[in-house]
Amino acid sequence: MRNFLKTLLVCLVICTIFSCAPKQPSSKQQIKIAFWGSFEEVEAIRKIAEKIEKELPGVKLKLEHIAIGNDPSIFSQKILTESAAGTPPDIAFCEVNLFVDFYDKQLFVPLNDFISKDKTFNIKNYFPTIVDRFTVNDIIYIIPRDVAPFAVVYYNKDLFNMEGLAFPTDEWNLNDLLNLSKKLTKKDAKGQITQYGFYTWAWPNFVYAYGGALVDNVKNPKKCLFNAPKTIQGLQFYLDMMYKYKVMPTPSTLQAGYQELFKTGKLAMYCSGVWETPQLRKGASFDWDVVMFPKGPNNTRGFNSGGSGYGILKWCKNKEIAWEILKRLASSDAQEDLAKIGLAQPAEKRLAASKAWALSKDKPLNKKMLNKAVEYVKFDPFTSKWNYINKSIISIKMDPVFLNQAKLLPTLNEVTKDINNYLNKK
Repeated sequence: MRNFLKTLLVCLVICTIFSCAPKQPSSKQQIKIAFWGSFEEVEAIRKIAEKIEKELPGVKLKLEHIAIGNDPSIFSQKILTESAAGTPPDIAFCEVNLFVDFYDKQLFVPLNDFISKDKTFNIKNYFPTIVDRFTVNDIIYIIPRDVAPFAVVYYNKDLFNMEGLAFPTDEWNLNDLLNLSKKLTKKDAKGQITQYGFYTWAWPNFVYAYGGALVDNVKNPKKCLFNAPKTIQGLQFYLDMMYKYKVMPTPSTLQAGYQELFKTGKLAMYCSGVWETPQLRKGASFDWDVVMFPKGPNNTRGFNSGGSGYGILKWCKNKEIAWEILKRLASSDAQEDLAKIGLAQPAEKRLAASKAWALSKDKPLNKKMLNKAVEYVKFDPFTSKWNYINKSIISIKMDPVFLNQAKLLPTLNEVTKDINNYLNKK
């Protein structure tokens, strides 16, 4: 009995000591970040996350890479599914067009208060065009990370040299593009085209170059302008490149991907975005550079654009910590990491003009032109209806035109009517 009481006393003393001892630190605050992207982008974000964890030792970042294929809507669907299951991300990557759907569902937290209170952060450092895309009624929801005008015409300098042609400059126009494309298109003895002068999927660039538009007001679209005269002229020029002048592969003749045609010297020029740079740095065995998409007949220019950033989702429980992470994800250091591999043009103006981008000696040497191209970007109409319009009206109705199986003007009249009906549908 005495031994039992002695043992009991010892246990009580030990319990008292532990109950009075300082509490052990709680586990790190976990913040979940959802994003998509290529292998190069995943690696860059992983390295950025490691830097953030060192700067914020009380934080553990959980990275969730979501594969989307060619359909960004998979990303938003995944986030909504996770939120229903009680495991949503705290921070999400957001692209300029996907933002419209996110905003419609009110998924992001307004950031104005964080921006105004944080003396270490200045939203004026970023290109205003990309900030404006992520702003609704003066409320900012996304901090930009990059901007991506579809204004990048890649060209094979070796093919130009073989023909004794001067390289294009940023001041060229559509007629210059056509003339160069004619000279760089080659046929074999049987008349089969073995080398094309030009290719692009970005047909709206031609519309904007002619001074046309897709809708009356991008911010608040009420009327479709597909059958307006300047829009028709731009689309006709695009079609003529394929079917009248035969300097551009048609959808039915584009057997190999345009990137492969370019890498193998069977395509002299193509227009896309700067994100293709990492693959060309690895895969192109010839000298190449980029030039801005040409001006139209009246020196008009414009291009569709991508771009992205990060926002805090409404489910996030610790928004103050999320803000500290968010501003680092879109910081100069993070943008510089992506710029160095050629994947993304920085959204921060100073950085875009620095050695990390415009003054970099890495290909493409003329990537500085994108800092000017940002001034001419045209984003898709800001309505959640545009995703359906794009997939179920524009693509379905315009594909036969691009395949030369339907007439342009009757189709544009039909497309305009259908889009107007859907835009004004309650």
